[in-house]
Amino acid sequence: LDKCLFRQIEENPSYALWAKDYDVPEYITDNLHPDKKLREYQINAVKHFIWLYEQDRARAKHLLFNMATGTGKTLVMAACVLYLYDKGYRNFIFLVHRDQILKQAEKNFTDYKFEKYLFNPAGVRINGRRVGIGIIQSIADTSRDEINFLFVSQQTLVNSLSEDKENSLTAEDFASNDIVIIADEAHSLNADTRSKNKAEATEARHWETSVLSTLAMREGNILLEFTATVDLANKNIHKKYEDRLVYRY
Repeated sequence: LDKCLFRQIEENPSYALWAKDYDVPEYITDNLHPDKKLREYQINAVKHFIWLYEQDRARAKHLLFNMATGTGKTLVMAACVLYLYDKGYRNFIFLVHRDQILKQAEKNFTDYKFEKYLFNPAGVRINGRRVGIGIIQSIADTSRDEINFLFVSQQTLVNSLSEDKENSLTAEDFASNDIVIIADEAHSLNADTRSKNKAEATEARHWETSVLSTLAMREGNILLEFTATVDLANKNIHKKYEDRLVYRY
């Protein structure tokens, strides 16, 4: 792991100097749920991302956060959303590998009455202005001033990109709009060729190719993967993520 991106950041003297004096902006901390204060390791994850984004946008285009179960990776996701909103992003596609998880994710990010809601239930305010948080069904529904979430399963995304139906995601959406994809349990993005099931391996490769193709469609598109489990012992996966593993806890 010595050559991984998170190590490069931690061992960079200019990062150490910057991180010592840098406080996570109030527009992030004040807009997270008051019962869910960022812990030190979560602050470090956010700092790694912000520093990299501000140092080298191109390197921040596709990143992986490897955080153990129970360490609050969804709160780090929410912090990244607030940061990127301030940088001008409005479209956030939340990807899960199973349909069953979609409703839970929707509540986490958009239902202010839900006990696990991530943002401030009193409302999000950035630069003195109230910012709405909404669920959209297509990029055409985007509100310019809101945080727009589109929740989809991996299979739905693959189907949308290959079929181009009205009122669903299309390749043109990714070519014409700056979009942030947040992939939860991102290890499922990896086409693990060790799968004994040939159909599963083919489907995984198809899925991985589809998602990565959306990144290439526009310079501003970003993919942030989050997972508790990434098989870095697998030579191919290690090679793929060595320069993308921005934080590990």
